Order: sequence, then structure tokens, then C-alpha cells
Amino acid sequence: MGTALILLPLTHPRQVIEEACLVDVLSHGRLTLGPGAGNYPNEFRIFGADLSGRARAMEDGVAFIKAGLSGGLLPDGAWVNVPPVQRPIPLVMGSLRRPAVDRAARYADGHFAYAYLAPERELPQMYRDLVRPALHQHVRDQARFRLIFSSVIWASDDAERQWRDVVGPAFLYQQRKYTQWEEGTPSAGGYVFSEHLGELRRQMLIGPPAEIAGRLLDLREVYPFDEVVIWPRLPGVPLDLALEHLEAIGTRHRARPPRWPGRTGR
Repeated sequence: MGTALILLPLTHPRQVIEEACLVDVLSHGRLTLGPGAGNYPNEFRIFGADLSGRARAMEDGVAFIKAGLSGGLLPDGAWVNVPPVQRPIPLVMGSLRRPAVDRAARYADGHFAYAYLAPERELPQMYRDLVRPALHQHVRDQARFRLIFSSVIWASDDAERQWRDVVGPAFLYQQRKYTQWEEGTPSAGGYVFSEHLGELRRQMLIGPPAEIAGRLLDLREVYPFDEVVIWPRLPGVPLDLALEHLEAIGTRHRARPPRWPGRTGR
């Protein structure tokens, strides 16, 4: 189980760590906690928060919750009410911007990235230009630093038709909603999407299961990720089709076990 991502500048860190510890207990020690700074100015406006102060809020918030990842005394002088099972709960932090990647290398157990348009081009470049230099600068062991990325994957023997008729339009609807939420102010994500479904399919991880598995293995050679996060059901995709897709991924793909240091049985 994982969070991706909790907008820490919009939430009190005491609430985040208390809820995280409780979820870790309820899940028998399966939580990965992922705070983020947020992208959309509209979100900060709604909550009455200062977008320009989000970096400082992240620094302060992460320093606060890190003290409670093992159930310890928090900076406000009070203990975590429900100590977690994991000691500590793994912490990942995400973004594609240099300051946020540097923050992950300083504070976290891993980095959470996203790449929707062209993951096979974008992720290796981000890793080479940002993640690897940050790990080197802060003397972090790359083998003990988890790399997770989010993308759109649709693996099916009928992927081209399903993408054209159902999944592709659902993806475009989702991205139009993100643009609507921006209210004319571009987010920090910086994505501009084509409306051409055929062009998008060629760039994205859409295709037969064996092909997608091979492309992911090739990607892992140049961006050594540990985990992939997908939307199991884009808005508008019928439930039976989404379940069929998840079944295909679960039975026709093989993943290596996670490499959290000192952890087994996850």
C-alpha cells in the first residue's frame, strides 16, 4: 500500500503521521508513505495556502513526520498515538523538479516519478540528469534507494482497438480535467498533450502484454526502477474491461521482488 502523493503543504504533518501509523497497523506493516509539494495553483487557492511557500512547508513537514516514522516523539513534544508496525515506515518523495529530487535524496528512502507521454525517453533522462547526481551528492547508496514511477500502461492482445475506442478517450478526458483545474495557470507538471490517439499510443506503454513487458525490461536497464504504479481504471473505462486488463497484468507479467533493505515477505 502506498500514498502518491499526499500534499503535505496543505495538510498538518501531525495528521499525516498519525493516519500513516494507523494505516500501517491496519495493513500489518505494508504502508509506503509518499508526501509531495503539489502542482496546481488552484489547490493552494482553495485551501488558502501560499504556493510560493510550498518548498519551506515541505522541508518543515518532512522533518516533522520523519520523527514519527518509527513511532517516536514528534517535534511538538507529544508521542505518536499508535506506533507503526514498520520501524520505520518507508518514505518516498516525488517530483520531476531538481529541488524536489534533491529533497528526496536528502530525506527519503526513495523517489516517486511520473511519465505519461514518453516514459522510455523521459525517465532515463530524469535519472541521468537529476536522480543519480543527487544520490551521489548526498552519498546515498543507490542499491538502497527505491525508484518508483507512475505511468499509463494498457497491456492487451487487443490494445490498439481498446485504446482507440475506450482507453484513449478516457485518458484524454482525464487530462482535459487536469487542464480545467489549472484555471489558465500552468501547473508545475508542464505537460501538454496531443489529442491524436494514434500518436499518443506510439509514445505510451500501450500494446500486447509481451511487448509491454519487454519494453519495461529495456527501460529498467537505463532507469533501474523497483515499482510501477498505474491507474487500474481510467475514468469511463468499463469495470469488466478494467478487471480483464488487471488480470492480464497479474498473470502474464513477472516482477522482481522489492528490495527494501532488511524486509521480507512483502
